[in-house]
Amino acid sequence: MTQYLMKKESDFKNLQMALDNYKATRFHISPFSLGHEKTLITESLENKNLSFVRERGVTFFINNIEIIKLPLKNYSGGFKLEYRDEKDRRIYPYYTDPNDSEMPSPASSLFRHVLDDLLLEIYFEGKIKLELEEINRINQDYWKITKPE
Repeated sequence: MTQYLMKKESDFKNLQMALDNYKATRFHISPFSLGHEKTLITESLENKNLSFVRERGVTFFINNIEIIKLPLKNYSGGFKLEYRDEKDRRIYPYYTDPNDSEMPSPASSLFRHVLDDLLLEIYFEGKIKLELEEINRINQDYWKITKPE
């Protein structure tokens, strides 16, 4: 699957870079397990502004109205970015380099993470550009979001 890992330490810097430079189209939060079975948020971001504040966790806002506050008590690993096709399916086969010229052009990019046992997904129009941030000692690539060209 065409999904790229980001370093936890860079999570909110990457998210802010994406929100500042790419068009967010949908915000979705759903239960990851049975712990939050009643928490479900799906918002179109057409003509809306998604933002967040990192203070005692993370709080998400749409048009300056608080949508959800997550304390980040269960927060491990980093965000993942996945490229999707025009039918909203993952792009296969897996491309180790998001800048591979052989990769089909994504219709959207999906920013994803499990935070406090909730699956957070933010969809963006088109392809979010990535560049290599680090290769760790187990040969795992970590990527960071960059500005569009």
